[in-house]
Amino acid sequence: MQAACVMRRTYNPRDLSSLKIADNAIVADRVELVKNDGDVRAIQLVKSSGTPFQVLAVGDLDDVTRGHCFVYGAQEVWELGVSRSHRLPDPLVARMLAAQVKKLGDVQVLGLGSVEQDTGRDTLPGLVAAALGWELFSNVLSLRIEDQRAHLTQVTDQGTQEIDVPLPVCVSADESCTVGRDPSDEYDLIEKLEKRGSRKTTLPEMGVAAAAASASEPANPPERQAQPVVASGPDSVSRVAEMLRRFQA
Repeated sequence: MQAACVMRRTYNPRDLSSLKIADNAIVADRVELVKNDGDVRAIQLVKSSGTPFQVLAVGDLDDVTRGHCFVYGAQEVWELGVSRSHRLPDPLVARMLAAQVKKLGDVQVLGLGSVEQDTGRDTLPGLVAAALGWELFSNVLSLRIEDQRAHLTQVTDQGTQEIDVPLPVCVSADESCTVGRDPSDEYDLIEKLEKRGSRKTTLPEMGVAAAAASASEPANPPERQAQPVVASGPDSVSRVAEMLRRFQA
């Protein structure tokens, strides 16, 4: 039995000076793509369970991120397709990830980033779980795999709760999850692993049809009508009352 973990690259908001939409794509100046912190937490969560895991990336990873994935303990890093996840609609990314999980065959646990990210609510974990037909457990603090069952500690509004469920499952690490550690400072090991190649696969090999994305075009808001202005004076109160009566009619 194995696990798989998703690794995406995301915008570094500290390195973003402008933002516009052109050709159905986000175009930004002075932007840097960095490792998704939520995905790293999920990898550490799965790694803490002692389950062997593989990393699934959508599109190419940079050499440093790929090296980090092997440092985290990944047996293999799969780069799915050629376009990075932020350039594709989430439903297509979910189908790609689900298809690769099924293709690997022995995966019973899938680790995904936090459902709530700093940049907004992340719908991908739920879409992937739906594509697989697996149950998704979000806000997970700890994970233990034993006898084809997952033992989870999950954050709730009232505190935490313990859950014991059969495999397969999707797990999403809570933003407060601190299990494991990011060994990014182990540069000697990173240098040894940076040259290790990843394994690539295409959409046809995964059996996923790349339907044309119908991204909505940005539109200008409707023009706002000028509102009546009431000048101050002795009869201001009566004019305001008359204006309010017109709006309530």
